[in-house]
Amino acid sequence: MSFKKICFILCVFSIVFFIAGVNDSLSAQKSGKIVYSTKGTGYKIWVMNEDGTDCLQLTYGPGADRNPEWSPDGSKIAFSSNRDSGYLNEIFVMNADGTNIQKVVSISSANCAGQEWTPDGKKLGFTVNFGSNNNCIYWVNVDGTGLEPIYDAHSKVDFCSFSADGKKILFIHWGKLYIMNIDGTGKTQIANAQRADWSPHQNLVVYVDQSTYRDIWIVNPVTLERQQFTFEYPTKEFFLDPKWSWPDAQKIVYNRAGDLWIMNSDGSNKIQLTFDGLKGEGSGELYYFDIEIQALIDIKPETLNRKSKGKWVTAYIELPESYDVGEIDLNSIVIIAVDEIILDEPLYAEPSPTKIDDYNANGIPDLMVKFNRRSLIELLSPGVHNISISGNLNDGTIFEGNDTLKVIH
Repeated sequence: MSFKKICFILCVFSIVFFIAGVNDSLSAQKSGKIVYSTKGTGYKIWVMNEDGTDCLQLTYGPGADRNPEWSPDGSKIAFSSNRDSGYLNEIFVMNADGTNIQKVVSISSANCAGQEWTPDGKKLGFTVNFGSNNNCIYWVNVDGTGLEPIYDAHSKVDFCSFSADGKKILFIHWGKLYIMNIDGTGKTQIANAQRADWSPHQNLVVYVDQSTYRDIWIVNPVTLERQQFTFEYPTKEFFLDPKWSWPDAQKIVYNRAGDLWIMNSDGSNKIQLTFDGLKGEGSGELYYFDIEIQALIDIKPETLNRKSKGKWVTAYIELPESYDVGEIDLNSIVIIAVDEIILDEPLYAEPSPTKIDDYNANGIPDLMVKFNRRSLIELLSPGVHNISISGNLNDGTIFEGNDTLKVIH
């Protein structure tokens, strides 16, 4: 076996094991939401759980709202729409719950589409079609300022996405997939493709292959090593718009023959999510949000004298009944904010003493922890304060709760 072939095999195995490791590292602390657009409701934007349940419509009114994209922090959704112009697409941004829709950019006599966030969430890249396949790639600040061209193709081009470091862009030019430096230099073809998406934290690109009539592949844009994920050719079923999940690249959502599907990022466990057809519309995008458990916090004493010589302030932490306080990572418990202002230097609980008991006699166990009294007093002025305590379970699930503490001279 040649050295080159051995390197290829090792590269493929490293990709598979790396992605599998990402899947294993994520656990119950994440809640996945898929944002998508469907022709069935006149091209409106919806969200649903990653298992296809709890579909919720976000946009209404005139026009077609398409190509929704989560912002890197999951707080916003960008989309293209002709809701204002009636025929030309413009770029909009709204809150994750569909409120506060704001127009970001409109270019006279041109279609704007294919918008993608930069990794820092400050800009949107998109294509501008001036007609007759005269396309350019632009980017703009999310507030609509700083509109600048990135690449003038003078022909048909579809913008795809930015690299994880924001230094390169990925785009399709007449069925060929290219990467290029953000300044327009270093244009390099890496595959033949219909649609593509750059992983948010790996140097991997998922794409629909042009030469095999739309099967899904991944490619390393540096080594050009490839791996095939779907094997439907030469059937007539088509694939569209594979998208990595954000922010951890755990899953890939894609459109197969008009319905949304999801698979693991190693190509395994393909599951159909919708069964009514999206009528040829593109795919959805999955975002994993941190689940935050609301904990019940009881701080003792309730009144703290700044002249006190005591050693500790005690906090009792109670979780909802479906969670076990014995699973709390004791090293993660921290006073994270006072009066909803995040502390520059959070105050961690002492490693001991700790104890689990039912201190408030309600049938649910509580975890007792101690904070250094003098360190806490130094953070607080006289008055009543809202103290926020946070921490993690051993699986990474976040909890947070609040209690008030009165401070006197």
